[in-house]
Parts: sequence; structure tokens; C-alpha cells
Amino acid sequence: MCYLLLIYIFFNQKACFDGTVYGLKLWYSSVIPALLPSMLICSYIINNFKYYSKTKIYILLAFVGVFCGCPIGAKTVSSLLSNNLINNNEIISTPAEVDQMHIMINEGTFPQAGNFETFTVEKNIVTIYFEPYSVAPYSYGIQKVKIKN
Repeated sequence: MCYLLLIYIFFNQKACFDGTVYGLKLWYSSVIPALLPSMLICSYIINNFKYYSKTKIYILLAFVGVFCGCPIGAKTVSSLLSNNLINNNEIISTPAEVDQMHIMINEGTFPQAGNFETFTVEKNIVTIYFEPYSVAPYSYGIQKVKIKN
């Protein structure tokens, strides 16, 4: 499949170059002006302010979610988790999000070979690894389940 892409690029260099230039212009003229100011403000807030109450943390998360979107929102949640300012139970709050997590877990643990292909066996412990998006959002990282005999 990769070879087909390379052949296409080789025979359609002008179209590929024009598409790349168009994408960069779009990124420069639309994405940067729209997101950069709020990304800078949120990064400044995250790195320079101390959070003493849960209310301030939730206000920050709401601000970041509305004005910055997914990449900075995920970074903010990750930063708050690593500094023990919130825990995993506080991240999922709405019934719709809980329902979505149940759907991911049910689909990711459905008894089919592809869901359980990455595992290790050490002595009497089997560890099964689940890639991001298979049983949890990407921000949770790779999930693992240890089964002891």
C-alpha cells in the first residue's frame, strides 16, 4: 500500500505539492489565528497558577475545553492528574461519557482474537494489554489487566 502512495506521488508531483501548499496556507491562515491565543493563555495558566480548590480546577477545565479543544484539554487533564489535583474518578462526569466508556469496554473486551493478541506470561501471571481507544480514551494510555493463577 505504501508503494502505491509513493508511485502516486512520483507521477503526480505537482498535485501533491499544490495540496501541501494549500494545507499549510489553511493551517497558517485559519488554525493558528483561531487556537494560538487561547493555547498560550491556557499554557500560562496551567504552568503559573496554583489551584487550591476543586472549583478553580473545574473552571480551568471548562475554559480549556471550550476555547482550546482536545489537544490542550488532554494536556491539561494529564497535568492535573500527574500533580494529583484530580483523580481518574473525577474525569468522567456525565452519564453520556460513562455510557461511552461502557461501550468502549464492551467492544474492546468482546471475545475475539484481535482484542487479546498482546499479552505476556510470567510465572503464574498473564498480563493482557489493550491499546488506546480499544477499552478507554487515548488519554488513559495503554491499559493492562493482570490475571493471577
